[in-house]
Amino acid sequence: MAADFTYKQGEADSVVLTIKDSAGTAIDVTSATLTFTVKRRDKSGSAIFTVADTSFSAKGSGTATMAVSATNTNQTITGEKEQFVGELKIVSGANTYKSEDLIFEIQRAVA
Repeated sequence: MAADFTYKQGEADSVVLTIKDSAGTAIDVTSATLTFTVKRRDKSGSAIFTVADTSFSAKGSGTATMAVSATNTNQTITGEKEQFVGELKIVSGANTYKSEDLIFEIQRAVA
């Protein structure tokens, strides 16, 4: 399965997310609380990492920038790469939105 996000172990980066509802309309996340949770593909056990609201910036109408830390991607993986499943949760006032499953891939670092 193609990954939505691909990182090397221990790599840090930022990604701009486009955030729309099921009708394709941009969701204003300026004052929303955002959380990105990543789990194993079978969704068992607890999250391997969570990106908290404080790691999001440039929140606006339909976009937000998510900072992924080196600690987030420094996971023990099996093989040369491993795919995980992530979900973005948006809480805006009385409304809660959850993204479709997003594939988060971590590739083994050479050194």
